[in-house]
Amino acid sequence: MSLQCTEAELRAWLIKFYPDMQDWLARPLRSILDALLGDQTPLVFHCAAGKDRTGFCAAIILGLAGVDEATILADFALTDKAVDLYAFTRTHRAARMGLTDGEHPFEKMAPDVREALMRADPAYLKAALDSVAERHGSIAGYARTALGLDDAQIAAIRERLVEA
Repeated sequence: MSLQCTEAELRAWLIKFYPDMQDWLARPLRSILDALLGDQTPLVFHCAAGKDRTGFCAAIILGLAGVDEATILADFALTDKAVDLYAFTRTHRAARMGLTDGEHPFEKMAPDVREALMRADPAYLKAALDSVAERHGSIAGYARTALGLDDAQIAAIRERLVEA
């Protein structure tokens, strides 16, 4: 994806990109679920921006806990209210943390393109969840077939996360 793309092109690319996360995040997601199964809580997981990989993993965990899709998508959208990712990168440049270096490509993007990239748009995550459902039938089906969990493990995860 070129830095000179339009907002619509970038948004379309992200909607196409998100469904692939179920494949390349299977191993790290299984590690997160193993930590839950091993009662290694509280548990923290994150990525550079805290919305893409983190959002997908959180969505799968929430789905396994029995949270409905509308609530999962609303939780994802809450990221935009909780964190201003662009402001964070600008504020923390002195830390030289890679993403926050002075000549970051964010500075060369058109503002609307940058905003589309940094937005926790529910359409992005919905594309991923639709793909999971299409390929595996459900989030639980994904946990079984792609992550190697059995029904007892899925039930144990839900039990650990949901208070009766």
